[in-house]
Amino acid sequence: MRFDLKGPCPNCPFRSDKRGYLRPARVEEICVGLFDERTFSCHKTVAYSEDDEGEDDEGKDGLHRVLSPGEQMCGGARVFLRKQGRVIQLEQISGRLIPGSVTEPDMSAPVFDTTRQMVQAQE
Repeated sequence: MRFDLKGPCPNCPFRSDKRGYLRPARVEEICVGLFDERTFSCHKTVAYSEDDEGEDDEGKDGLHRVLSPGEQMCGGARVFLRKQGRVIQLEQISGRLIPGSVTEPDMSAPVFDTTRQMVQAQE
């Protein structure tokens, strides 16, 4: 996974200047995962492939997620975490082991400050 997206894409769920489109429970699940050191990939960088049974982990018409060398941590999630004073360990390790693999996020990007704000925007 790469850590070079500096901010949210136009459809990022972390954007504070767009109407929310996720269930509040899903927002909480994503944020808890981030605080538990799990990554959250940018949807534009996730690769999908057909599997033998025609159904993936989430049940989407014959596609399932596969690991991709181009997968990147969501730029909006990176800004969101920084606003909480956090950086996930995998990003820190990548920055130490692979020079140039981590860029600093744009802290002026329109991203929610807290999980509560993000949840309220979905309602």
